[in-house]
Amino acid sequence: MRSTKYLGLIVGMVVAATIGLFQMPIAQAGPIDDVPQGIPVEGQPYFNLPSTLGNTGMTNSAKLVNVSDSANRLPMDAVQLTEQGTHGAGGAIWSQEPSFDLSKNQKFSMWIYSSADINTSPGEGMAFVLHNNSKGNQFSGTGEALGVWGADPKSTQGGTDVIAGQAIPNSWAMEFDTELNKVDPTVRWNAGGLIASLTTWDLTANQPSAFDLGQGIGYNNSEGTTTSQDIIREHIASGYPADRATYVAKTANGKMGNGLFVSAKKYYYYNQDHYGLITDGNGTLLSDRAWHHVTLNYTAPSAGSTVGTMEYRFNDKNPTTGAKQSSNAYTITNLDISKLGLTGSSSKVYWGVTGSTGQTWSSDSVDKDDGTQNSLVAFEHVPGQANGSATAKLTDVTDNRVVASGDTIKGGDAVKLEYTVNYDSGNTDWTNVMAQLHVPKGIRLTSGKVTAADGSTSRSIDMSKLKGAAITGQSIEESVGTLSSGNQTATITLTGKMLNDKAYSVSDTTSNFVGSGTMASASVSRFSSVTQDLPALSLIPDQKTIHVNNGETPVVTGRVEKGDGLPIDNNTIELTGWLANNETGVNSKIDGIHLSDSNPASNFKYVAIPTIGTLASGTYKMTLEAVDNVGNLDRVYLTVIIGDVDFGSTSGDLNYEADLTGSDQIVRRSDPNWSFNIADTAKKGTPWQLYAKATALTSETTPSLLDGELIYSDGQSNQPLSATADTLITDHRSDGSATPFNIAGDWNDNSGILLRVHGGALQGEYKGTVTWTLADTIDAN
Repeated sequence: MRSTKYLGLIVGMVVAATIGLFQMPIAQAGPIDDVPQGIPVEGQPYFNLPSTLGNTGMTNSAKLVNVSDSANRLPMDAVQLTEQGTHGAGGAIWSQEPSFDLSKNQKFSMWIYSSADINTSPGEGMAFVLHNNSKGNQFSGTGEALGVWGADPKSTQGGTDVIAGQAIPNSWAMEFDTELNKVDPTVRWNAGGLIASLTTWDLTANQPSAFDLGQGIGYNNSEGTTTSQDIIREHIASGYPADRATYVAKTANGKMGNGLFVSAKKYYYYNQDHYGLITDGNGTLLSDRAWHHVTLNYTAPSAGSTVGTMEYRFNDKNPTTGAKQSSNAYTITNLDISKLGLTGSSSKVYWGVTGSTGQTWSSDSVDKDDGTQNSLVAFEHVPGQANGSATAKLTDVTDNRVVASGDTIKGGDAVKLEYTVNYDSGNTDWTNVMAQLHVPKGIRLTSGKVTAADGSTSRSIDMSKLKGAAITGQSIEESVGTLSSGNQTATITLTGKMLNDKAYSVSDTTSNFVGSGTMASASVSRFSSVTQDLPALSLIPDQKTIHVNNGETPVVTGRVEKGDGLPIDNNTIELTGWLANNETGVNSKIDGIHLSDSNPASNFKYVAIPTIGTLASGTYKMTLEAVDNVGNLDRVYLTVIIGDVDFGSTSGDLNYEADLTGSDQIVRRSDPNWSFNIADTAKKGTPWQLYAKATALTSETTPSLLDGELIYSDGQSNQPLSATADTLITDHRSDGSATPFNIAGDWNDNSGILLRVHGGALQGEYKGTVTWTLADTIDAN
């Protein structure tokens, strides 16, 4: 009997070796290549990646894996807890301080990868842990303990209090278990043989692996109900690692040490009860070589109670797009905070993620790496930091409507994408927030801006940073900065057009906003587009009216677009035009230009130089044409105002009448509505000034002079008008409206040009001359 078994083992080993020799290699992407967006870890003060694991003396196998910036991800870090091929390894990362506040509702989310290569059986898994101890760095042991559950001491002295004492004290854990630990030593090894070394459980070679012989209590994915069941495959579950009620103690014949005649003894092994169980029907809930999203929502106990709840959801986001998705893999389990040893006003505990590998079963293994795996975590939101959120909205500007899920947009329609990023709450500011915006395919962007919550500040986005092509979807990164309770919101607006080259069917498109301690995502819902008949070429100027001053050359800016919305070869577009003034009969061709990469169709500048030289002041009609290399043409009409500043109309002479009193007096104008217009057709902002001089007032009947003079009053002070020096009357900037400006429009009886007579003035009629000088910066050519 024993000889037959021995031969069976040899044959098994030969077969395994033969398979290994002839197995074709399978190319597999590393897990980090496909990691979804997470937050940075390196250099962040709230993480602790210790060099050794608790008091075990073991080297921490956990390490940071930097993930560089790409079109699909902002810079981030993943944490690799264990690595395939390393047996008996343990890894952990902890919060630097107790930051999970059990007296308040909390949220935690992360991406996990818990798999081995295709031909390798994975083990053991990883766990999310809360614990209340004086030191954050804790670790229980490798194998089925996963760094948090009780590590089996392989002892003849045992019991549930013994195994519970080997766990992280005062803890709650949620495990992601890839190794089915259902080795019952009373069944696997025949203890009735004559030689214990051949038939007895050898604890030296085969570590205890019986936790999953315990009961599973929780979620059943196939039935959608809460139930009790045997654990028969990979699973997620939770419980209290240091609570003796978590375990069932059993014994079996076993031995420790080498030699043919080592005596057998009763050794303890343990089963574990699993609460909040999640499993599936195919056995690869976790080890399918894919990333999985996990969200934990903790609800604090009500007043007078110590029992809160922990809801955990699995696969509630799409690992490729990052978009939220429905998932039936969730459960809600009680969390009694008294089991974590909280006392008094203390409510904050450490949190972390642990992981471990196991050992290879020498008789079963077909791969030297069996029992090991790559366990990685990418954090998304961690407790005790800022809480942020984001929303996304797509608007069809042409139709003036928000695009809802499943709606249709016409090709060529103007569209607007708005992303709103919010600081919701938290113990810290949300710093260094970066946005990576994924633009739905089929949208070609032309501009963008970032605006603060109150609209007080706004800055343009450099659209040259766009990556990718519009037909397949582009991305762009932009700094949001710091959001806080005093600066809670920022809005990013992108504008463009829907391509018209074909009909598009666009799935949910998710953008990410990553900062310190947390990240947020927002999705533009799925939509489709239909094509419409549009001109093959469209010339779109930035303005319909161009206002320049005499001596300046009109400049037209704008863009040229194809009807299908696709990019234009700049070198194929020519711009030409004419300027005409119907009043004067002037008609001049404008020198044409070819666009180029330095003066592109997307943002051209056309200096409209008339072939006849400088044009006189006036209003002109500009005809502007764009034509491509195959003859497609579009024509637009603009108004060009060549402005100037000159004297306009007046209501007449300035007249004054007064009864002499023998004393000084100021005499107001006889016409209170006297006016003097300046013909101001200059472009907006053009400065000009009006000055005045006045001769002495002379009698019309005698050569005598009036004992008095003209003065200018601004209502506050009076200044005599000199015959030799200019006095400033008006200092003005054109408003660009081409409307005549009345310099006396704001004068009243006590301001403007007035007459001042002195006590020696004699009765009579007197005349003088006011000389006006108009000064401006306009070229007088």
